[in-house]
Amino acid sequence: MEDSSHPARRPAGDEDAISCAACGKRVHVAPCQRGRKRYCSRACQWAGHERLQKTCAWCQAAFNVVHSKGARSRYCSSACQLLGVARENRERARIHRACPICGMQFITTGGHGGRKACSRLCANQLRAQAAEGRDSKIDRTCLHCGRAFRAFPSRPGHFCSRPCNQAVGRARLAAARAAKGNARAVACAWCGRERMKPRCRAERSGRHFCNNVCYHAWDKLRKNSPEMVEQQRERSLHMAFPNPSGIEMAVAAWMAAHGIRYEPQAVLGRFARLDFRIGDAYVEVNGCYWHGCPAHCKSLSDRQQRRQRKDRAVATYCAKRGIRLFVIWEHDVRAGRFSALYPLLPEGRVISEEPPETP
Repeated sequence: MEDSSHPARRPAGDEDAISCAACGKRVHVAPCQRGRKRYCSRACQWAGHERLQKTCAWCQAAFNVVHSKGARSRYCSSACQLLGVARENRERARIHRACPICGMQFITTGGHGGRKACSRLCANQLRAQAAEGRDSKIDRTCLHCGRAFRAFPSRPGHFCSRPCNQAVGRARLAAARAAKGNARAVACAWCGRERMKPRCRAERSGRHFCNNVCYHAWDKLRKNSPEMVEQQRERSLHMAFPNPSGIEMAVAAWMAAHGIRYEPQAVLGRFARLDFRIGDAYVEVNGCYWHGCPAHCKSLSDRQQRRQRKDRAVATYCAKRGIRLFVIWEHDVRAGRFSALYPLLPEGRVISEEPPETP
């Protein structure tokens, strides 16, 4: 049934066409829209609705709304609505109160009930007044060390500190284990004080400690011993020389057998890392293929040529700065000829040249 306020004029003789209620244009109506359709388009539909003029509550600008939204539309846009609602929330959260200590009026927010006093000084006095009615602390005596301390009556505390509580607990546990026969007395390896431990733990380890303090004191003395210092030095050398080649290991074994102390993977300047450093001298072990040995490589690849240019740069760097550089080739190491390293031997040690082994 059509609305009487906006009647749709249907032309005579055409049951499937009506005239638009806004512009009067003739519009064809589908059978399912008979009695409901009154406008030819959405624009005519909005133009046919009566509108109200209102003022924005935030920016005071005039805007139009339809009758159905007239009671609840207060803002002209979504941006003004967000700002206006935020201001209303702030105003709603402001609470006017009087300080219970000094009586001064102040404004607070409603979060967590708001402040009760106007300042920190008044708040401390109000808190002190509230605490007067509570149970005050009473005097007690520690059951372990006998020291006097104060505690609240509601707390069943019988010890002045946590160490005293733990000491009494350990003593009770040791007494219970000793009564069952599954505990043994062991002496601390640092201070010598005896403690009760379970038999399985006492028999499993040959060294016992009272606590972490005794263990760290013993461990510090152990790490400063000559044996541990030597082990740490060998471990650091191994970490600095993790993946040596076969010829590097052979050279390192020869130097160790002849009393030469070396540092592996030594850094030379800012651009090179050589195989060994012995005092102020450096040793480089060159592979025949990678460094382009003249006795075995007649023609050089681009990679070998780049490596030889780097070797010449290292030699030039050492020559300009007076650094001794010793180079030994792979074929000499495999043949057992270490004559290139003889100048590095300690004084008074002479090695006769061994004849090369025949293949």
